[in-house]
Amino acid sequence: VLVGKEAGTDEERRTALLSRLEAWHETLPSDTAPAVYPGAPETENLTVIARYVEKRDPRLALYSFARALRNAIEHGHHNALWYVGERRVGETVYAAALHARWKPALPERDAPILILDATARPEWYRAALGRDDLEIIETPLPPPPVNVIQITDSTMPKNKLLKAAWQTRLIAFANSQPGTVGLITHRAVIEAIKDRLAPHVKTGWFNALEGLDHLKDCDVLIVAGRIEPPAWALEADARALWPDSDLKLGVDLVPGTAHYTLRDGSTQPATVRMHPDPHVNLLLAMQRDDGLAQAVGRLRTVHGRADRTLILLTSVPVPGIAVDTLATIDALLPSERAARLLLKTDGVLPLGDHWLAAHHPDEFSSANAARKWIAG
Repeated sequence: VLVGKEAGTDEERRTALLSRLEAWHETLPSDTAPAVYPGAPETENLTVIARYVEKRDPRLALYSFARALRNAIEHGHHNALWYVGERRVGETVYAAALHARWKPALPERDAPILILDATARPEWYRAALGRDDLEIIETPLPPPPVNVIQITDSTMPKNKLLKAAWQTRLIAFANSQPGTVGLITHRAVIEAIKDRLAPHVKTGWFNALEGLDHLKDCDVLIVAGRIEPPAWALEADARALWPDSDLKLGVDLVPGTAHYTLRDGSTQPATVRMHPDPHVNLLLAMQRDDGLAQAVGRLRTVHGRADRTLILLTSVPVPGIAVDTLATIDALLPSERAARLLLKTDGVLPLGDHWLAAHHPDEFSSANAARKWIAG
């Protein structure tokens, strides 16, 4: 619709298109945010925001989209625009759409910028700030002195942790740990199990960990699962950060090799999913691997006690972590039946066949059935 079918050279058609986009852009309401100020009373700011939301024009999203179209065409940002045809995911059909991704312009500042980031990736900051003159000052730390146990046979994706059987196993495992226990996983999982967790289990969830301090005195910290965005979401961010680069796009994550670092300094290979493009893979590592490092950091191991245990219920290696024990998920977590019984008996389960059959007939039809289960 915007390009039309008029004749002319590519440059003439490009000029005509930019003129149409500029005219369209000027007809759209600006997406300027409401004026709120840190020093103003909270009630005043909330009132301003509420009025803005009530009167918000649904075309505001088009304002930024139109601006992105203009910038991409004017500056030749070939990654910033892309078309996706109609597609089906399960039972949902997504209409064909033109997508745009852009990086907001940062205000020019004469003053130097100091960035303090424990999991900084210099390549990301160079792209985000548009500057190559970053001076990187690293302060390496030794691996946390706590006892680290990690599984090797499952990344424990979110869809697995949302299943009732796995939630029962996780709850029984967390409740059975001694002392004060911290549990970090997906927010949806925490919301589903929080009422069944014992009082000594504190919680936190991914994407809301920076600055979180209430887990620093835990005797045991359990991190279950990991954040792993789909390839298309990572590629969309890469398009904005590197709009002119030759990115490898439209591909899925593929198996790759990473390594666990063991306490004795040796390494052991691990299979993880990676993106074939190094820029996109950087964004994956920032969200998944560094996200796990942020979770581990809630223990505040630099200044905290050494007589504590970190349990990583994911097979993704965590940067800066030395593992003491590698195990399988079934070697750590109780079976589903054992977990149900432990929750029914407040964590103390007598392993007598007649007792089990008499007190839990819904689980065992006879003492013989209980005996077979005890024997494994």
